[in-house]
This record gives sequence, structure tokens and C-alpha cells, in this order.
Amino acid sequence: MQLIDELIDLLSDESSSIQRALLKAQVLGHKLGDAELSSWVEHELRGYPESIEVPPYRRIDLSIRAHVTNGVYLYKNQTIAVQHLQEPLRTNLTHKDVRDSVSAIEGWRGNDDIAIIIPAETYHALSEPLSEAYFVQQAWGKPSVGAFEQIIVQVRSRLLEFCLRISDKLPADLPSQEIRKKAEEMSANDIFRNAVFGDNATIVVGGGSIANVKNKVVRHDIHSLKQHLQEHGVSEGDISNLETAVAEDSQSPEVGEGSIGPSVRAWIGTMVGKAGTTAWQVSIGAAGNILGSAIAAYYGFGT
Repeated sequence: MQLIDELIDLLSDESSSIQRALLKAQVLGHKLGDAELSSWVEHELRGYPESIEVPPYRRIDLSIRAHVTNGVYLYKNQTIAVQHLQEPLRTNLTHKDVRDSVSAIEGWRGNDDIAIIIPAETYHALSEPLSEAYFVQQAWGKPSVGAFEQIIVQVRSRLLEFCLRISDKLPADLPSQEIRKKAEEMSANDIFRNAVFGDNATIVVGGGSIANVKNKVVRHDIHSLKQHLQEHGVSEGDISNLETAVAEDSQSPEVGEGSIGPSVRAWIGTMVGKAGTTAWQVSIGAAGNILGSAIAAYYGFGT
């Protein structure tokens, strides 16, 4: 697929603009019909609102620096200990979710003057370990060296990994109207999720959040699949029906070609239909993601 090849070339060139690559990825998300890819790209381009949890690679560590004085002497840019602070204050001061757009982050690379303002109401707590009569006059958080560069590297490398994984599975001569069907057959959404978020994360786009849920399903281990679904509220009867569907699909050509077989696909459709009812009390958006990621992990798709 030409668009994917263009993306691979852009992402492989460290001098190329990550914004340009993300804009092409936005087009790719539309062609694939992948809402999660499109949502991720949009947030990377425009920034993450407070209502959205940022991906783990956008959480950076901060060291606490301060100007310290006793009213007579002033010591500038001192490193302040935080081990004495209670949670969650210590975590709030020493970690930062970077919600800004990639264009803003690119502008901060190599700038050693970036500082995160710390509220004055915390100065008393920060002053506790200091020698008597000394106190914090002003404090800020200092990002670790290369923290912002690493965010850009992560965005570039994770998107590149996704493109490389699907490049051989989407023929160059595939008609536009067949792209979404092929993407669904090869579980492109699960490939994206694993490449970009890792750990078989379940991304609940409709709920406005990125929930980093560890998927404990082991490839070809039906017991781990059943246990995982039980933890997400799937009934024993529905799990038994899935086990039957898996057995029926064991020799299907779809599974041999790296996609979900007809019986399991029908079972997923039935379960999504139960979502949001007393039969299965999860949202429809969460249902599709929970089932898709678990079954993809069982078959080993997207790995």
C-alpha cells in the first residue's frame, strides 16, 4: 500500500517532520476504519485534554529544584529532597503528564531552561528537611535530560512499528473499497494497539480514556482466555460457547491466514449485542476492545 510505504520512509528519516508523518497516519486511520489510530493521531497533533489519560511514554520524571533562604543568605537552584513527602503529593510533584502537541514538544527539545511551576502552597512541606531557619522561597520541577526528545522518539518508533507490521499484509494493488475489510480480517486494530501502547492495552476511545489494562491471555492457552473474560464479567455460558466456537474454527482457512474464524466472529457479534444490558454490563465500546484484544492475544495476532 503506497500510503504505508510513504509513512515508513518518513518515519525512518529522523530529519523528517513527525507532524507530517502523523497527518499521513490520520489519512491511514480513515482508510483502515481504525477509530483508535485516528484518535491517537489527533491527540498527538492537538494535545491531550485533561479528560484523557495520556499514554505512558508521555509521563516524565521531574527533579525538584528551589531557591532556599533564611532571610539573610540565598542559595539558588538547590536540589530538594522529596522522600519525606506523603503520597500522592510526592508523585504529583515528581511526575508530569505532558499533554501538549508534538509540535510544542519538538520546540522544547534541547532546551535546558524548561521548568514546571510548583504551587507555593507546597513550599512549607518541601522546607521540612532543611536546616533550621531555612525555607523554600521558590520551587520548580526540572525534567530529566532528553525527556521531551524521548517522547518524539517514542511516537515515531511506535507508529513505524505499526506500519512495518501491516505493510506486508496490505497488497499494493488492493482496491480502496477492500482496504477496511482486509484490515478487519487481519486485526489491524489489535496490531496498532500492541505496537503503540504495548501490553495488549485496551483503548476505550468512546469513553474518552486510554485504559492501560494488562491482557493476561497466553497464546493458544484457552484457560487464560477464559479466566481473562471471567474477570471482565463474561458469563460461564458465553465462555463455554466461545470455547466451542474456537474448536469449530480450528481448521478454518481464516485462522490459517491470520484472521478470526467465522464461528468466533459470530460469537463476538453476539457478545457485543449483549453489551450495555443486564446480560453483560459493559459499554459497547469497551466490549469490542475487551473481546478483540483478548482473542487476538489468544491467536497471537498482532505480535
